[in-house]
Amino acid sequence: MITEVELRVKRDEFDLKRQEPEERSGYREREQLQREFVSKFPQDRIPLLSLDDYVEGKPTKEGKINRDTFCYWVEVQTTKLGQIKGSNASKFGVFFDKETEQNKFTKIFKSFKSDSAAFEFLRGQIVRLIEAGRTKNYDVIREIDISPMFKGKILSLYHPEKYLNIFSKAYIDYFLGEIGLSVPNGCKDVLDKRELLFAFKSNDEIMSKWTMYEYTNFLYVACGSPKTQIPEALRKYPTSELLALVNERVGLQNSAIDDLPSAPLGSEVPGKTPTAGSRYQRNEKVRRFIITQAKGVCEYCRKPGFPLPDGDRYLEAHHIIALAKQGPDKVENVIALCPSDHREAHYGANRDRLETEMKEIIKKRNSSRQPV
Repeated sequence: MITEVELRVKRDEFDLKRQEPEERSGYREREQLQREFVSKFPQDRIPLLSLDDYVEGKPTKEGKINRDTFCYWVEVQTTKLGQIKGSNASKFGVFFDKETEQNKFTKIFKSFKSDSAAFEFLRGQIVRLIEAGRTKNYDVIREIDISPMFKGKILSLYHPEKYLNIFSKAYIDYFLGEIGLSVPNGCKDVLDKRELLFAFKSNDEIMSKWTMYEYTNFLYVACGSPKTQIPEALRKYPTSELLALVNERVGLQNSAIDDLPSAPLGSEVPGKTPTAGSRYQRNEKVRRFIITQAKGVCEYCRKPGFPLPDGDRYLEAHHIIALAKQGPDKVENVIALCPSDHREAHYGANRDRLETEMKEIIKKRNSSRQPV
């Protein structure tokens, strides 16, 4: 948890940073994107949307993805305004099934006599949500039976001055804990918890002057991101972010490896790279060195990683003591693992035992290496 003094220092530093020309330009871009969305999908247009105007995934006559639908804009085109990727398209109530090439409604709409009647009701729910959001009528908002994350994104798009553009319960809980906000017993759900974070901003002399996009960015910068287990939905329906991460790792491993006859020095205190929040920088040479020295064999289970197109074996570099726990980004703290052992080391029930055993493996490995 961040102390009150630390939080105040971070707040003041962020307040100066946000006023720099480059920072202001980024926030103006987000504000313009929000206005563009509302201009394209004003509230009075929602009841007039056709299914083709609404669903995500249905190709155009030319066979390309229609990037101009309501759902595509909410999920993809406005990603900079809040992330709701990571689960399947059923969160929209209706989606285009590529296998059957038909629109499919989720179970809550099965009782309707026709697709048109179901869609009319869905459109009405969205209009009702936007209107309830204007007055912060949480009782009505809770009654609306659509995905909580989809609901949260819609509220933040139409009322960015009132609703935090963070939609994951895990992240909301994390930020509340990091800044030391207690959750009252009467707090019902993520709506109430999000309101606590909003009130924290509103009641602060400096933060109250920030836009919601600035405030959200501050939370990530000040608190970092929580370590969360990958949900089943993510494993079943990989997002572009996860695929990009895999491609990045494979690409790094397939790239030309530096001639590293000795272990690189690395760093005792790794720096951080600012993003939407912040992430620890990883010394690329340390990671390459560990992967190269393992020669395609997991240092824990001693089994080869899966084969890559060029004939190499895929492994991942794992920090025994996490960087977030002040672990050094040095060879002495990094082990090459197959993907299965890497996941278990992070999320498995036996991860404490694995950590102890991996420390011993690294200790033996490092003691056997010739002095540099």
